Amino acid sequence: MVQRVLDNTPYLFSRSELEENFKFTKSLANAIDQGVLTKKGKERTFTYQGVEYFLPEMWNSEYSLPKGLGGRAGKAISKRWNRFFRFDKDVDVSHIPEDERDSFLTTLNDQLKDHEHAFAFEFKDKLYDIKTGKPIKKGVRNFLKKYKSKSVSVANEEKDLPLSEIAKEIKEGNHSYVKEGKVFHISGAPVDLELESERARKKAMITNAVDESPMEFPSKEKLKKLSKDYPVLTLKLLADRKRAKVQNGQVFDMYSGRSLTSSEASQVLVEHRRGVTPSFQKRDLQAPKEIINRKVAGILNYGNPIEEANGWVPHQKLVEENKKIQAMPQKQRVVKHFLNNEYETCSHMAVVDKVSARLEVVKKSDDKALVVYSAPIQLGSKVGDERNVLYKDSKYNGKTGAGVFSLKAIADDGVKLVNPRDPTRESNFSIGQSKSNIENMLSKPRTTNGQVQVSKEDLENIKSMMEPGCSLVVLPETQDVELKVVEGDLKLMPTRFDDFSLKRVAGKKSVNDFEFSRPTPATYKPIRLALTDERFDSKEVQEFLQTLEDEKRFIMEDTGLNNEQYNELAKLAFGIMGTESSFGKGDSTMGMNLYKFKESKIGQSVISLVKSGPTTAALMVANPQLAGTVGAITQAKFKNKNSRGLTQIKNVRSFFNQRAPAGDGSKRYSEITVDTLDEPRNAAIATMFTLASKYKSFLNIKDNHSGITDQNEMDYLYYLYMGSSGQVKEGSATPSHNPKVLETNTYASKISVLTRP
Repeated sequence: MVQRVLDNTPYLFSRSELEENFKFTKSLANAIDQGVLTKKGKERTFTYQGVEYFLPEMWNSEYSLPKGLGGRAGKAISKRWNRFFRFDKDVDVSHIPEDERDSFLTTLNDQLKDHEHAFAFEFKDKLYDIKTGKPIKKGVRNFLKKYKSKSVSVANEEKDLPLSEIAKEIKEGNHSYVKEGKVFHISGAPVDLELESERARKKAMITNAVDESPMEFPSKEKLKKLSKDYPVLTLKLLADRKRAKVQNGQVFDMYSGRSLTSSEASQVLVEHRRGVTPSFQKRDLQAPKEIINRKVAGILNYGNPIEEANGWVPHQKLVEENKKIQAMPQKQRVVKHFLNNEYETCSHMAVVDKVSARLEVVKKSDDKALVVYSAPIQLGSKVGDERNVLYKDSKYNGKTGAGVFSLKAIADDGVKLVNPRDPTRESNFSIGQSKSNIENMLSKPRTTNGQVQVSKEDLENIKSMMEPGCSLVVLPETQDVELKVVEGDLKLMPTRFDDFSLKRVAGKKSVNDFEFSRPTPATYKPIRLALTDERFDSKEVQEFLQTLEDEKRFIMEDTGLNNEQYNELAKLAFGIMGTESSFGKGDSTMGMNLYKFKESKIGQSVISLVKSGPTTAALMVANPQLAGTVGAITQAKFKNKNSRGLTQIKNVRSFFNQRAPAGDGSKRYSEITVDTLDEPRNAAIATMFTLASKYKSFLNIKDNHSGITDQNEMDYLYYLYMGSSGQVKEGSATPSHNPKVLETNTYASKISVLTRP
């Protein structure tokens, strides 16, 4: 419910205060579900504890998408030419950067006149008062004070929600539940057919602008009939944002208005496996009926997964496999990596579990990993994952550091290990023989200076099974660090990068105090990018995709991206090309290609003129003969500040200056400038450099944002690409409802990424 409110009122409240004020959150969520966002001005009200409140306008939710979308879906751009020359002096803009003031006033005017806003408008990730232009303060307390309407008499209809049923629905990704034959939103509000169908239809308009379904969204008449024939099912599908559901052994498709026959379900699989070898289609069609139905419903609801073909592996398959490994407990993760690592030459490895005070030897046997030996240990007297440090006079810090070690040598007195940070050096940490008897070892395990010690018998047995070069992994015992599989390698890494510093900074941990795995450049793996929808095929698109394939090795070197990161960003780059320029075709208004007009000299002059402010604009109108001179001057002044090219990048050369230490291309791509970004090759390279730079800054934001996961991080990254970092940092970004994000994701889904394993 908290997420529901955040998704639809992103600028007003923080997650923490919504969690603390459950009754307020429930009241607002209930109002959203009953259509308050579809209303205008002072009709936008809801009741909380006997008081009616106004809800300021934010035309970014799924219930209230921008009016008059025009051109590509998601482009809420005013195309009225008189907006280029506005002279609005009624609003104080002193708090707005000078080069953004005209855009600020244009947005205010647009929302006030075209959308009839009465309270607020959004600009650059913030909400402003529509009358004064001042920022609206965030917080429940400020909201209750500023937007109070009147006291009202409300009957006490508070009902307990069926929490167990709601939890089950949420786990399945649904937004509603059924009680006594009626469908309710998670907030408890009854699902309204007209409201939900309009929301779903608007979303379909956006999606279909780039992803035309073989069947259109049902008409109002058809939905009314469906609701009459299947009242619960129709409302639930609409509320859950789904199209299909498996029931009674068949797939019910809302777009078709009926259950699919077995042959129709099979055809869905075949159509979504085009381009894949026949064996994969045959395998799909020979699966049990319940599996086929589940796949068909998933395809209709979410799209189609990519399958293996011709010796190349789907990038997404590798990503999903890695996510499964990362979700495992750390000990299981370590063993799984040992089992899967095709470059591992040792048949045995050792795992030190500091919490249970045991050392286990694991053996690889066919496709299984078996624990073949387990021994109690004594370890560092102090709790912590910092590396074991020798000060002087044989004094240590008493900590057994977590890390990924390998055996350097097996000596009479124990096992010597390699320093994870410098393979040429021996680590202070080692495995030795304990002088304690077994009773003391079990009762007092935390007694050493940081070394791991085992009994004489256990030491000899361990030495007989291990050999130089084999791995020994010490599991973390704190939340500071974690073991992760990155590009096929097991590495010790910070849990939150923002908590660490290269230097000793107050309030942060030093990376030098831990046995973090040595950073190594990722080994380049070639990719193939295949366009799966011929509607978007063109010479420009093919050159863009070919460049992403050909330049991958060099871009990885210069940016420090690994293979997985590059592959994900390549998909996003293609999606951005579609969203920002319609793959170079642009929107067509009155027969004019707006993208090409914007990229022309006169278009750039107009944009620069707008940014120069109303005084210059007035001079142009009054003295047309000066237009050429003034236009040239303003164009030169704002040249780097204007978004340019197929993917609309500002200050492009600044992103080429941020190179990874391992890169040697200090002069590489010098030919790419703001004036050459309309060339597909240059646009592809520049977009990857821009995304790589944004991604590095994004990692710190991700650490402090509970809503960003590995599954949705690329959606949030696009906010940064658009220059909306503030919205992400504040936790108010709503990618699942943002039209531009939806549009970009739809384009990106039209690319099949295949890689070598």
